[in-house]
Amino acid sequence: MSAKTRRTALVTVMAAFIGLTGAATATAETTASTYCAPASTDWQTYAASLPQVRPGDKNPTVVALQLNLRQRGHALEGTGDYQANTLAAVRAFQRAHGINDSGIVGPKTWHALLQGYSTRRAWTPGEGAHRQMLPGSHDVAMVQDLWIMMERVHPYDNIRGNETTHYGPKWQHLVRDFQRRAGINASGIVGPRTWAALEQVILVSGRWGC
Repeated sequence: MSAKTRRTALVTVMAAFIGLTGAATATAETTASTYCAPASTDWQTYAASLPQVRPGDKNPTVVALQLNLRQRGHALEGTGDYQANTLAAVRAFQRAHGINDSGIVGPKTWHALLQGYSTRRAWTPGEGAHRQMLPGSHDVAMVQDLWIMMERVHPYDNIRGNETTHYGPKWQHLVRDFQRRAGINASGIVGPRTWAALEQVILVSGRWGC
């Protein structure tokens, strides 16, 4: 089965469950995990490649860090701003793992945060991940790619009622919100920086489900 066919099948499942309860999302995610692509790198190598993060930063890596810690029970929302609540969560994590609790997230902390995480994706990124999607676009493949990724990022993980065949106002609203959190120009244009930010957030927060 080709990557495009897998994406089409997945979105068909998603669309069939629009408007239902959270069970719909769980079903779609279970289906997605069936089609895990091979990992391009192992988790140790990926952890070592992540940039240092420190208090005051605002970027996609901070969103990724916050959502990783959220998965561990910390009350973080993925704002992208490294402020006091994120610092408290990072320092608590560092102390629990025998790391100097400086609040600076470097190689040792990333290694502990990602230990054992799968770097496999639930799909194979197609051409959509390398092109721009402009507001109003009817590129169904890219809309499907966007859906697959956005549903794995809090607080967009209960997407319902969104356009399935075009990049309309509802999608644009969600994308602009994510871009603001990630420190990207909130143009609503889904380009390389936005695709890369989404992928980093999903990988670091362990949400591919593979």
